[in-house]
Amino acid sequence: MIGDHIEDIIKCTRCGRCRALCPINEELGWESTNARGRMLLARALAEGEKPSEGMERSFYTCLTCAICSSTCPSGAKPDEVVEAARREMIAEGRSPPYYENILGNITKCGNSLGDTGPRMAWVPEEFRLRGKADIVYWAGCLASYRQQAAAMAGLKILSRFGARVLEDERCCGSPLLRLGGTSVALEHNVRQIKKSGARTLVTGCAGCYKTLGECLDIEVL
Repeated sequence: MIGDHIEDIIKCTRCGRCRALCPINEELGWESTNARGRMLLARALAEGEKPSEGMERSFYTCLTCAICSSTCPSGAKPDEVVEAARREMIAEGRSPPYYENILGNITKCGNSLGDTGPRMAWVPEEFRLRGKADIVYWAGCLASYRQQAAAMAGLKILSRFGARVLEDERCCGSPLLRLGGTSVALEHNVRQIKKSGARTLVTGCAGCYKTLGECLDIEVL
């Protein structure tokens, strides 16, 4: 939880360098909407202060783009601290209103968009996994339902190397995890990937890349 990140929180020297880089701070202009302000709130949370509406507004306006972390002279990682703070907020029952909506979409439909159509409708039969494959192509929710042409173009290239698509791919859970919750279908996906015998998984989705890269013991590209 957030207490595990106290050393990283203390690294923040409140120099303010991040204020000039944060796109949210540029838009909203409040101290609580830049990395320096969020680190102060995270410290209060770690030291036992109860989650508040102000904390919720601060932590959930962060894009976790990590620009602040990549340029911090002290080596602090505000984006990781924010994600830990969000987990604390969820654990304390203070989730943003859209969290339950996303959770419901994934639970009922298998995707974060709430689309009830067949996820694999865009995948020709010859590219669907039957048995084993060295390479699995992971399209993700957005590509499967909103960017099918781009997904198909990528799959056609990768299929030359034997890549196939899982028969029952579901949301990896990245939207929930980034908001501080837990995935509801990650284990389902991991079981399929392990069963496929794949040594490499390729995805065009940044969220899927981060989530699957953290839980798989194969190469994720």
